[in-house]
Amino acid sequence: MATDQSKSDHIYPTYQHSPGYGTQPPPPYYSQTTGMYPGQTTGMYPGQTTGMYPGQTTGMYPGPPMGHTPIIMAPVYQRPIPTAILSPITPSLKLFFILSGILYILLGVLGFGLEIGLITKGYSSNYRGFWAGGFIIGCGISMLIAACKPYYAMIRLVVSFIIAVFFIVAAIILSIVNLELGDYCYLSWYYHCDPKTGRLIKIVILVVFIVSLIQTIVNLVVVSTVQKRNRRSAQTTSP
Repeated sequence: MATDQSKSDHIYPTYQHSPGYGTQPPPPYYSQTTGMYPGQTTGMYPGQTTGMYPGQTTGMYPGPPMGHTPIIMAPVYQRPIPTAILSPITPSLKLFFILSGILYILLGVLGFGLEIGLITKGYSSNYRGFWAGGFIIGCGISMLIAACKPYYAMIRLVVSFIIAVFFIVAAIILSIVNLELGDYCYLSWYYHCDPKTGRLIKIVILVVFIVSLIQTIVNLVVVSTVQKRNRRSAQTTSP
């Protein structure tokens, strides 16, 4: 009986006071309450006195806007990049492109052919007529293509002419060096080689590249002027 009595002393009814809680009843389970944990009486976490999270002052949810909040999207204006500006090809500009393109092609073919003549006859050469003449021919073809279109992006021609200036200047320097080093011939071609003819061909190649440089500078100035004029007009008419 003493054993049964001791077991019954440790069984606590739902509303019976238990040791360790004083005058308060034991905490009910979470599912039997209105959403508070044992020992929670105010609906707040331990140490929380205002019902708000640390740093929260208005009592509102400090997160992103709710779904019903309208979002206003403002359009962003972007200035057109230079490559997107197409310049109209006027009749005068078209004529200039055609004449300059044909002259470019003739100069490039002349430099290319003279370089072949130097090599086949056994004269000393540094092959500047091949790469410089080929690039000059490419610039001439680009100008003829631009002349056949109603609109064209001048920035492409500007870049081509700037690169052409470096190529032609390098070809001029190499031509001067090749001319001053002498008019010697290769031994295997000695009987087909005339030093005076070789020097004359080298001088003609040098003149061809000098004329090509002058023509490139003229083309660069004209095309840059047209590009700047159309860019200013595009900026004034844009919103």
